[in-house]
Amino acid sequence: MEEFLPSRFHRGEDRNVVICSDGIIQIIDAEGRATSIFRLQDYPIHSSSASGEFVIVSSTDYGSQAGSHIGIIDVAATEEELSTARKNDGLRGDPVDLALAWQRDLEGTIEALESHEDNIIFSLKGLGVYSMRINKDSEGISVDENWRASYPKWSRKVGAGLIDGIASITTNEGFAQIISEGGEWLMLSLGEGALSRRGFLQISDPVYRAAPLGTRGTLVMTRGSRAMLVDNEFNVLYDFKKLPGPVLDALCTEDELRWTGWRHDGAFSFGSSKLETFPRREIGLGVLVSGLCLCNDGELSEWGYSPGSSVV
Repeated sequence: MEEFLPSRFHRGEDRNVVICSDGIIQIIDAEGRATSIFRLQDYPIHSSSASGEFVIVSSTDYGSQAGSHIGIIDVAATEEELSTARKNDGLRGDPVDLALAWQRDLEGTIEALESHEDNIIFSLKGLGVYSMRINKDSEGISVDENWRASYPKWSRKVGAGLIDGIASITTNEGFAQIISEGGEWLMLSLGEGALSRRGFLQISDPVYRAAPLGTRGTLVMTRGSRAMLVDNEFNVLYDFKKLPGPVLDALCTEDELRWTGWRHDGAFSFGSSKLETFPRREIGLGVLVSGLCLCNDGELSEWGYSPGSSVV
């Protein structure tokens, strides 16, 4: 089996998706075991999302007039094909070449990409925010546009002379949450793309990504040592400062918020309000519901406790 170097992790109810270097995509279970391995040839993945049966990937030709490309992988169908191939050809874990079930060329550059159930939401730099619905039938995959919204006019700049841009799109409680690098946010209805409200987070480090946490709200992560847990109307519930490094993924258990990131894991107890951090040698990319952590070297380790842990 080849060595894989993960770059993104998408947690799901039925499957976890690991996006690796060189177009490799692994489907892993809650214990971290790879159930399917695909190779998407000649398609450098710059952003990705996963929802249900689908993995959505995009690629951008920087400096080219071709713009961006977006594609859909029908994971359920390809896993079935892979299972058949294993029985017939004796495949034992090597990547199987994969073709996209649907793809399109787009004008402009994709900034952020998210999926929710059978919907894709993405932004094209300076052009707009788009929602598209995936339709699957016996003839294959088709995609229809749900709505498009104007590209936001930002009130702030990021750094000297740098215009703000969209850092993250998440979905929570019936809304698409658009969060800029400068901390400005908008909420668009998932049904029509209508603007519900907008505002600012008082934050100095650029926003890197965000993780929706259901009824607990959304964890907004920065490129520095700070993260914020906000409710579904962007009121700040907890402001985590002076962390050992950036946070890269988070999930909620019944009693606590858990995350992993730049050479540390973290836990915040909702009951006691105690915050703990746990150093790790590698960079954590994803927290599995089973209590494991996926690292950027491709290894899985126990999330959390280590002898050098500290309370912040």
